[in-house]
Amino acid sequence: MAASTKGFMYLKPHISHLSPRAPFLQFVRTAKFNTKHTRPGPLPRRVLESISVPIIISPPISPAETCTRNARRKEAIANSEVENRFQQFLIKQCKLMFQENQLIAVVQQLPMSGTVKYAIRNKLFKKDLALHFEFNNQICKESIAGTKWANMERLFSGRNMLISCKECGQQVKDMVKILKKTPELVLLGGVVENRLLSRDGILKYAELPNIELLHGELLSIMNYGASRTRTLLGHHQQTLSINLQQLVKQTNDEM
Repeated sequence: MAASTKGFMYLKPHISHLSPRAPFLQFVRTAKFNTKHTRPGPLPRRVLESISVPIIISPPISPAETCTRNARRKEAIANSEVENRFQQFLIKQCKLMFQENQLIAVVQQLPMSGTVKYAIRNKLFKKDLALHFEFNNQICKESIAGTKWANMERLFSGRNMLISCKECGQQVKDMVKILKKTPELVLLGGVVENRLLSRDGILKYAELPNIELLHGELLSIMNYGASRTRTLLGHHQQTLSINLQQLVKQTNDEM
């Protein structure tokens, strides 16, 4: 073991009066042995130990077992009670999301880093839009099975994510603007106000004017017929009144 030189205490030279020899120095060891790190040992020993390490060869795996390994693992997960409970919880949350939101868009996720994903999520959150990537395709398909959204099953293929919002209108326009600036997400389709729309349908919906403006235009169109009928009904009376006033004026001028 190698000992550190720290801790040696130097003493004054001692001159022996009994011998004509030269003076000598004395040292007293005060440090402990360094037992934390062992010495590597001589080189021949290390070479012998490295070449004598046994090589354990794993038994060969048959191709049939390799092909069925993933299938058996998925079957074991499906039969697991703990996994089924968690999956049922996710299915319940996905059904609740479909029931509470008027806007649900399906987007395909292209390769991206975690930083980019959370940056996109924050942009959507500022516009009251929620990005869901905790629901896989199997959970979404089981959630919409037997419901009015069952026709959305074709959209759930590949790596997809969901964008949801409780209100429609300006949020659809904001979502389309963000997705146009985000090449990592591709819009596939979705549900807007309980209507299944394709990608082109959602883009056309985003180009529509504000709902309040449309309500004003509809109200003016509906009031136009009533005002036109009132004008036509009072036209003859107004014409007769004008003619009588003109006749009275001419009579007064002649007198």
